[in-house]
This record gives sequence, C-alpha cells and structure tokens, in this order.
Amino acid sequence: MSMTSYERSGLRPFAAFRSVLQNPPNECSGSLVGRLSAIESTDAFTVLMDVPGCSESDVSVTLNDGLLTIEGDRKVRIPEGGREIYSDRDRGPFRRVLKLREPVQSEAIDATIENGVLRIRLPRVPEVRPQKIAIRASGQIREQSSESSAEQPGGCTC
Repeated sequence: MSMTSYERSGLRPFAAFRSVLQNPPNECSGSLVGRLSAIESTDAFTVLMDVPGCSESDVSVTLNDGLLTIEGDRKVRIPEGGREIYSDRDRGPFRRVLKLREPVQSEAIDATIENGVLRIRLPRVPEVRPQKIAIRASGQIREQSSESSAEQPGGCTC
C-alpha cells in the first residue's frame, strides 16, 4: 500500500478506518446483510436484525463455540400465474456471524421474527459468586505435644 501525502507528513486520517477493514469484528456474507443492533442488559444480550420479507422458515440461528450465526434467504414471492417484470428489492442468501464476548445460557436462547425484525435473546450465565464454606469439627481435638509440633514441610506446624 503506497503512502499518501498526508501520511508522509505524519498525518494519518484513515488509519483507524484501515484497522477496522483489516480486523472486522464479525463475519458477513451475501449481498444482503441486514442491519443489526446489540443491546446489553444485566440479565441478557439481545440482538435485533432487520430481515424484511423473511419468515421463521427463511432464517436459522445457531450458537457454536461462542459464535452466533444468523443465516437466511430473502425470497421474492410472486403470486401464482404472475411474472416479475421489474424489481429493485433485496433478495438472496445472507449470513452474519457474531463472536459473543461472554458465555450465555444456550438452552434458554429465544428467537422470534415480528414485523421484519429478528429478535434473539441470549440470557447471560449467572455470575458465579464466592461462597463461604462452614468448617465443622469432627471427632475429638487432641493436644499437640512438643515432640509432634515440629515444623512440617511447607512451613505448617500442624
């Protein structure tokens, strides 16, 4: 890649843009990738993706190794006996792959399509909190004699 006059002078106005192109945050393919937004709440992530003209049978959603894959095919449905004479509507296959930044409860994922919007709710895994373990005495406690109180390996005088 050749340097522009701006870059030779030390100014790099498109450097951040190039890094985005070289390291895309997710994978997209197909000529029709729907607009997408991701929403985070305390208990779940929600992905909203525009899929106009698609029904639930036209779209599939899978989760594998932390990758959420949305695939589908936008079809133009022509009434029986009709023929298309002009169209500028989007159609064809699409695929979007998103890397999740934290684990989710895969058995509780829910996906719906309503009014041309795919909604995927990915419940977060409940936070693992430290738990205090109670220690109970078992049996009798014996007194240590001076002979048995010699220091054990690792610095313990048990």
